[in-house]
Amino acid sequence: MKYWYCLFVTILIFLLNPPVCVAEENWRDECGVGWDTASLAQPLEKPCRVAYAKYLNKHFHAMNKAIPLLSPKEKQWLESEMKSGETNRAGKALFSLEFNIDRSKEYLSANEGITKALSKGDLPYEIEILNWASLFRNTMGFQGENLQRLITEDVITLNQLSLYSCENKTQAAMCIDVGNFLDIKMPVFDQILRPALEKLE
Repeated sequence: MKYWYCLFVTILIFLLNPPVCVAEENWRDECGVGWDTASLAQPLEKPCRVAYAKYLNKHFHAMNKAIPLLSPKEKQWLESEMKSGETNRAGKALFSLEFNIDRSKEYLSANEGITKALSKGDLPYEIEILNWASLFRNTMGFQGENLQRLITEDVITLNQLSLYSCENKTQAAMCIDVGNFLDIKMPVFDQILRPALEKLE
């Protein structure tokens, strides 16, 4: 009898207080997130963080899928040149198309995996924050030139940069860097990581 009573109360609470869901594509509007100082000062609540993660994951997945993997032969060549210990060989490899493809795939794959985990919304808060911190660190260490090279070499098209609204091949790097700053670095740090750090104080 006690079990059924508890179950009934649980269902009643759920019906009276349904979980808040936010549409991923409209997460900024529904969560009241803008680029002004007042908006960035407001911490993102859990439903908004999940919607934001889903939004990012959708775009990271699309971009990652658009970029081809290096062949085993290309991968082996790149690794051997980078580890050769010879400045000339390593320098040529660093400026090769293969390096740009490999670096971009590494960046997008890592962030796709992180945002996929965050999209589930079931991580303990501390683990969730560590994942957001990893996403922030990855984005800080990535430069738009890597993806721009893939565009100028026709490996991918501007339209396949789904997270970024770039209109010019020659200015894609700046577009990507600005997009990362506005769409990832600012909201992640100001509205997710900063509030988490303040809780520790």
